[in-house]
Amino acid sequence: MRKILLLAFFSVIAFQSFTQSLVIPENPKLEKAEDYSAYEDLVVRCVDYLFDHPVDQNGAKRQECTEFLIKWMDGSPNVTVVLHADLVELNEGELLMAYLGAYVKYALEHKEAEAMACTLYAVERSIEMYEKNKDHLKKGKVMKKLLKAKKKGGLEAYVQEFVN
Repeated sequence: MRKILLLAFFSVIAFQSFTQSLVIPENPKLEKAEDYSAYEDLVVRCVDYLFDHPVDQNGAKRQECTEFLIKWMDGSPNVTVVLHADLVELNEGELLMAYLGAYVKYALEHKEAEAMACTLYAVERSIEMYEKNKDHLKKGKVMKKLLKAKKKGGLEAYVQEFVN
């Protein structure tokens, strides 16, 4: 019993230090390619933060992460996100950000990745975000089609239709 309590205690401490250690600069210097490269680790951590926390919690930190990611994506010379309206809920901000963030994260972690691999990962993570937060997110036409394709085991083929 004591081991379980200690494990729980250290898990809470580790979780709190993770959320507190995610410090996002107010005015990040993003002018040259090197500036963007310097923030790649923080970009990945922000994406992880958005996926690790429910959409109805930690609103201020989610907003900080979102604003930073958008600013970074807007000028990054290293990653260009391919956006397909048939694969993204454009009118649901959290799902759009899930797609964009997941795409960027995959591209950063797999430097030689093709657009299809990045897109498929982004779609899969968007579905995951929706499923974990469906009580707080709108299921639009695009998400309905994605869920249907996933249920039938044809998500990759469905995504492939729009990527090429």
